[in-house]
Amino acid sequence: EEETSNVVGVAGYISAGGTIETGDEQLDPSGNLFEITVPFPVPPDAVAFMVKGESMWPRYDPDDVIICSRPSSDPQQLLGWEAAVATPEGNRYLKRLMEGTRRGLY
Repeated sequence: EEETSNVVGVAGYISAGGTIETGDEQLDPSGNLFEITVPFPVPPDAVAFMVKGESMWPRYDPDDVIICSRPSSDPQQLLGWEAAVATPEGNRYLKRLMEGTRRGLY
């Protein structure tokens, strides 16, 4: 049985709008900006991000913390779901995952 905890690390910022600067993220040795305690158990592979930007308001407010499972190797499983996504340049966004114009693009 998988062990759970009520503590999750906030690994960084995620944009709910335009591009955000992540250069000011000062990670502690655990790789988190900080940790939060939530009123429900989360799996050990959970990761959290703090929302920056307002394009997904009223669903998410700036500084909301979202909790995600670890990366999936198959984006097809996440189609239609909100997901924390990263670009090759390292930018992170919180968006609904939709198929792109070509196979393998989202």
